[in-house]
Amino acid sequence: MSALDFVLRSLVLAVALLTLVRVIGKRLVGEVAAVDLVVAITVGTIAGSTSISPKVPLWGGLLALGVWGAFEWLGAFAASRSPFWESLTSGRGTTLVQEGAVRPRGLRHAMVSENALRSMLRAHRVSSVDDVQEAVLEPSGKLGIVPRTKPGA
Repeated sequence: MSALDFVLRSLVLAVALLTLVRVIGKRLVGEVAAVDLVVAITVGTIAGSTSISPKVPLWGGLLALGVWGAFEWLGAFAASRSPFWESLTSGRGTTLVQEGAVRPRGLRHAMVSENALRSMLRAHRVSSVDDVQEAVLEPSGKLGIVPRTKPGA
């Protein structure tokens, strides 16, 4: 296999893995951006495969690591300068609560049950959805909450 084959295969796999992680959703990703999760898993797999398999030439493993390192660096560089690229690789937040009301469409989109939402709110010491102006499930998997202001406060 040529060096160009390794590069092309690495790029195709990068796109495929990023797409898979984005489709699976925010709950899998947890506190890591989807692209970072894909790179971490893949780099570890490349290093492990290269170190234990005589079928993977050392130069091929090193080249693949270089491609994935460049992919991560270029992705971070592009995301820091382009909101479109950042949205493409990291995603956007999903509004789950707005003005004290649960948004069922947001729950379905994020694949979060209402019970799971209430559990996340309790973790933020929020006892009632009525106390929430907006709750957004961020691309990192964290729940961002804007408390509702009380009248006269």
